[in-house]
Amino acid sequence: MKTILIIGAGPLQIPGYLAARELGLRIVGIDRNPEAPGLRLANVAHAVDTRDANGAIEVARAEHVDGVMTLCTDFPVRTVAAVAQALGLSGPDSDTALRATHKGHMRSAFQRGGASIPRFRRVADADSARRALEHVGLPAILKPSASSGSRGVFKVRDQNQCAVAFEYASAIDPEGEILVEEFVEGPEVSVEGISFRGKHHFIAITDKVTTGDPHWVELGHTQPSALPAETQEQICVCAARGLDALGIKDSASHVEIKVGPRGPVLIEIGARLGGDFISTELTARSTGVSMPRAAIQLAIGEKPDVERQWSRGSAIRYIEAAPGRVVLIRGVEEAKAVPGVAIVDVYPAVGEEVRPVLSSLDRVGHVIAEGATREAAVAAAERAKAVITIETTHG
Repeated sequence: MKTILIIGAGPLQIPGYLAARELGLRIVGIDRNPEAPGLRLANVAHAVDTRDANGAIEVARAEHVDGVMTLCTDFPVRTVAAVAQALGLSGPDSDTALRATHKGHMRSAFQRGGASIPRFRRVADADSARRALEHVGLPAILKPSASSGSRGVFKVRDQNQCAVAFEYASAIDPEGEILVEEFVEGPEVSVEGISFRGKHHFIAITDKVTTGDPHWVELGHTQPSALPAETQEQICVCAARGLDALGIKDSASHVEIKVGPRGPVLIEIGARLGGDFISTELTARSTGVSMPRAAIQLAIGEKPDVERQWSRGSAIRYIEAAPGRVVLIRGVEEAKAVPGVAIVDVYPAVGEEVRPVLSSLDRVGHVIAEGATREAAVAAAERAKAVITIETTHG
């Protein structure tokens, strides 16, 4: 029996534990929180921080693991690489992991590799940010290089906003670097992929819905993409060049792309499965491919199963509520009864606080739906979302 080490055990990691069980693997899980839900599904659990590479390597050696992986967050990716390198396992090397988890290093790698990217500058202070805007042009995006989940993202429309935007972005990582990049007008998509021995297999292209200015937090995802076939081919070429530029050869990937006036341009690449339930729920429902299963097969050195089984529609829509203290939640059971709806989840309980949506951490719930077409899936998700009410008060 082979042993898989899963770095992280939060809710987004659970599909990995379930897939490993289905494959009949012995599971070793680590998480800083000994009560993390995924650890209850592991054969062996260790309370180790997901960013503690030395601690993870010690566990991996003691447990004689055959593979290491994480699912949907950037934080453990460097730890995965460190374990893989130390034990000679399948996975990204440490340099690739660094490039895939630091937006500044990522942009520079894209530039060296000749990939299509927005104009950008890497800066350390507000004065440099103002000068960078002269290079990248307006509007522009400021965001911290060492962050994820839309945290610290701010769209700047004129020079007068620069100081506020820099302060907002740097609050996430006060000593860190800020990326100033050209804002690309056009639809945003992600590409869900599995790379095996340097060959990139793209499973799905996902259309996105966001809050728009100024923070661009994602509020929905839909598969398959509605973009023309020719554009989707260009997107895949763009994604492949980005993966090659980062050095990704044996890894799951989540590639974010904007389709602008110059065609597709790379925004970011994660060397792991996509979050927001894209890789763990939507892709399986729209294509029949289990990306957690494929990622585990990849991690233990087996050829991943990436063959599409069907073409259907799937969608997730995030529930919205006004900021304040929750006083009433209704419509959840009605939402679950909508034909095509698979999952309804409301995060806060009555009495808890709802914050303004400044990052993905501030969203209050989601609905996942599926259907024979993308239109059917979207209609079901939107209908279910509409019947849910979360009332709040500032009192």
